[in-house]
Amino acid sequence: FALSLVDSNILLPTEIDSIVKLRKALKEDISFTIFKNTNKRKLQSLNYITESMGGDTSKFISNFLKLCYNAEIIDIEEQKN
Repeated sequence: FALSLVDSNILLPTEIDSIVKLRKALKEDISFTIFKNTNKRKLQSLNYITESMGGDTSKFISNFLKLCYNAEIIDIEEQKN
């Protein structure tokens, strides 16, 4: 079922018979690298605005964590940078 949800522009090997193999194949596609790098750039340009200046802390944290996840940044030290 999961294979049918993959965009037809992404070429997958025929021997995919598990979610693990599907995940690995998808991560090897150039579109994933572009996606990951885009999220890293968005992280670098992310600015925190305090609530006293009209910002939304919970929205900022949610967006930050989503971008870290999408960019595959799981190391806390890397997240701090």
